[in-house]
Amino acid sequence: MDSNSNTVVVTGFGPFRQHLVNSSWEAVKEMSKLGLGENIDLHIMQLPVAYQKAKDLICKIWGTLQPLLTVHVGLASSSKAIIILEQCGKNKGYKEMDVCGFCPEDGCCLLDGPEKIESTINMKTLWKNISVEGIDVIYSRDAGREK
Repeated sequence: MDSNSNTVVVTGFGPFRQHLVNSSWEAVKEMSKLGLGENIDLHIMQLPVAYQKAKDLICKIWGTLQPLLTVHVGLASSSKAIIILEQCGKNKGYKEMDVCGFCPEDGCCLLDGPEKIESTINMKTLWKNISVEGIDVIYSRDAGREK
């Protein structure tokens, strides 16, 4: 990665199940209107809720854009306003089918991939220092599995 990169990529997800408009993508589009400052080259991208397609696009992001930071914004299943700061993403335990009807073999996204990927950002410290009126902020080490 180019350590001088000023590129930040923020992704949201496309429609799935009953969510014909995914609020994560709507939030990302709104953020792009505001920008992240004049010195940041912000790129936004909608990821399909499809294991293989999302993997291919994420690999393309890192290979092509070589961002300083990538943030994936997801949709929490609860209807209340909530921000979940995920410390890591796990490779196993996925049992839900994607929009293409595919479920990873043995619940594993990348057969030869690492068990988990940790963010270099200390989400627990961020969690302790963030406050948004009317919105619950939660720290998690179990991405996509919080209820």
